[in-house]
Amino acid sequence: MRRETEQVVTDSGCVCGRTSRCWQSHPVRQFTRSGNRCGWWNLALSVEFLDHHFTARDSEAPVLLLWDFVSAHWTEEVGKYAENINVFLLKVPPGLTSVYQPADVAWFGPLKCRIRGKWAQFGVQQSNDHDAKSDQAPFKLLPPSRSDAVS
Repeated sequence: MRRETEQVVTDSGCVCGRTSRCWQSHPVRQFTRSGNRCGWWNLALSVEFLDHHFTARDSEAPVLLLWDFVSAHWTEEVGKYAENINVFLLKVPPGLTSVYQPADVAWFGPLKCRIRGKWAQFGVQQSNDHDAKSDQAPFKLLPPSRSDAVS
């Protein structure tokens, strides 16, 4: 299957894909680090990202960029900037980001699944403990401690 993916990507003329061979036509760039005081992705970071990754291209061919529903990706300014540098933005449907992003599929998907399972188990245990008590005070679900959440 890996070889078929490589062949399809190469034959279609794409330069990006699931294999390192497809990245050979990309210029080597220095590492970049972006940030802001509040720690949230914003309009300026969206434009900086587009500028860093897409303005120095040798080719005038359009680029399709899949982005999630973060509001900073979809401002009028970002849309105009992307259009000016020949980048077409397409929204990944809500809830499907993990399907399209390899890191989400390989790392975060299983991690989120495990955390959800632990959270459900934690809630069931609290419910069982509450039912076992004789005072029958109103049930209140409490969050797990930090050590319970990350262990």
